[in-house]
Amino acid sequence: MQTGSKELIRDINTSLILRQILNEGSMSRAELSKTLGLSKATVSAIVQILIEKKLLIETGPGESTSGRRPTKLSLYSSTGFIISIDIDYTKIYCMLSNLSGEEVASLNIKNIYDDKSITNEILTAVNKLSKDIPECPYGLIGISVAIHGIVHDNQIIFTPYYNFEKSDLSQTLSNEFEVPVFINNEANLSAIGEHTFCNNSKNLISVSIHSGIGLGLILNNELYEGQFGSAGEFGHTIIVPRGRICPCGNRGCIEQYASERILLKTLGNQIGNDNITIDDFVKMVESGNEYALHQLEDFKLYISIGLNNIIKLYDPELIIINCDILAAIPDALEDILNIITTSGNKKCKIQISTMLDKAILLGGVVVVRNNFLDI
Repeated sequence: MQTGSKELIRDINTSLILRQILNEGSMSRAELSKTLGLSKATVSAIVQILIEKKLLIETGPGESTSGRRPTKLSLYSSTGFIISIDIDYTKIYCMLSNLSGEEVASLNIKNIYDDKSITNEILTAVNKLSKDIPECPYGLIGISVAIHGIVHDNQIIFTPYYNFEKSDLSQTLSNEFEVPVFINNEANLSAIGEHTFCNNSKNLISVSIHSGIGLGLILNNELYEGQFGSAGEFGHTIIVPRGRICPCGNRGCIEQYASERILLKTLGNQIGNDNITIDDFVKMVESGNEYALHQLEDFKLYISIGLNNIIKLYDPELIIINCDILAAIPDALEDILNIITTSGNKKCKIQISTMLDKAILLGGVVVVRNNFLDI
């Protein structure tokens, strides 16, 4: 039987200790030993190395039933910093944070850039945020970029609403800043962010409704991306045969009927205003505008159909919806739930994200942090 080397076993135990501390927030050496089934000597030796590497810090005494109070250990969150970027159809969101996802600085940029100029804008944004990194042992440890499209092996494969497929953004950023760069689908990052910071349900689906509709799938506590990175492209499932043309090449895709982008576009065409925002739409609904109310009814109907199909396909514990419109009009979610409430759907909990777009950025923090910690 093949056995691992001492170095391999130590690396595995190091990962176990770091993961456990991340999951619990803080733990003592004794608690780690008991929980992980490792000897006290092994835990103490690994913890000492991690403290010397500035990855863990002692954060004060914990509770004790008798005798000396044990010292708690926590991740040294400010040992390095991360830049997360979300490239949406209309805006580019950028955040500088520590390893715990605590925001240090941010930028929101209107996305008016073509495929040739957007890379330069992102380079400029990263340079600006880098200047806000406090003095720390490791500086900038990585960059995460969320793409509203299909990503595979850190490469952009398909972006339906901005032309970005030919960009080697990962290599460009990595060369410029000499740090690891991770390109991911925004719905996947949203699911990671929700699962890590808000809800650790074993089977969780994050439904991202923005310019399109995407799913981030957490199945058995692991992100599922599919063989070529296109799992969760729910927006390109067909609900209207021979329906509206979609940039993916199909007709009748659900995101041509139920995305925020299509709702605002359709409403704008009806009232002769190409610059309708979500805030404008919400105000029109609140004032009883018949065009806005009609669009909202259609939106709720198609979202209901989509959620019903998701439940039947995956049978998740929880669906978290990341959608600014539903967050602003909570009664709309109640109407949707009333439409899809059947005996087979009742077991699935459905709720609006409390983090909304920040879930995407925080998902990026997790990806970079876990790579840095090698866990």
